[in-house]
Amino acid sequence: MSFPYQKRICTTAASQNFDQRNHPSIEILLTKCLFEVFKRLPSGQERSACACVSKRSLMLLSSIRNDEIAESNGIEGEGYLVRSIFGREATDFRLIAIVVGATNRGGLAKLSIRGNNPCCGVTDVGLEAIARGFPTLRDLTLWNVSFVGDKGLFEISLGYHMLEKLDLFQCPTITGKSLLDIAKNCRAMTTLTIDSCSNIGNDSLKVVGQYCLNLKIVVLIICPLIGDHGIAVLFYLACNVL
Repeated sequence: MSFPYQKRICTTAASQNFDQRNHPSIEILLTKCLFEVFKRLPSGQERSACACVSKRSLMLLSSIRNDEIAESNGIEGEGYLVRSIFGREATDFRLIAIVVGATNRGGLAKLSIRGNNPCCGVTDVGLEAIARGFPTLRDLTLWNVSFVGDKGLFEISLGYHMLEKLDLFQCPTITGKSLLDIAKNCRAMTTLTIDSCSNIGNDSLKVVGQYCLNLKIVVLIICPLIGDHGIAVLFYLACNVL
């Protein structure tokens, strides 16, 4: 028995490179088109896969609010996930990856950021991404995040109306304006801790006492701009709950 001779097909490295260069890529799409495509991805797994394509895709996916996802159907629920990042892991890209990876997995309930990457630490950009992705967040801890300012907490206040606990430690660029935004928009807050924050003063406590009517615990440690007057006003306004 004989078999017909089959000619071997040889390919060169040059032809392979040519094929790769001409392979269709999602990266050639305009940003507006990509945004609409990403909004319609049917599952969190597919969104995570697209986020691995490039930094552009990751940033674009993180810019989509949870209520803009076409097939979300209220997947976030009440929120039960807990995420913590420490030290060198505390970067904007890590936060953005959390947003993309956990959007359809029950919603984030607690986020803790402790420490600062000296080269590319967490900034307002990372907090803005978190604010867009998780309206279910109830507990936020920010420790030693020197690059986070009022803009990031303003976005938090807009996105987290369910926020109940806020813990700030060594946040030198966060001022009383942030607490004003939090107090006005997050009125369910029950616990507030301010430790070694040099730019938060008496006026902030007045606003907290005025708007946060469910407040039960207030911890103030080494805050040079907070004095007896601010504490007295806080207790006067919140005397029914504290």
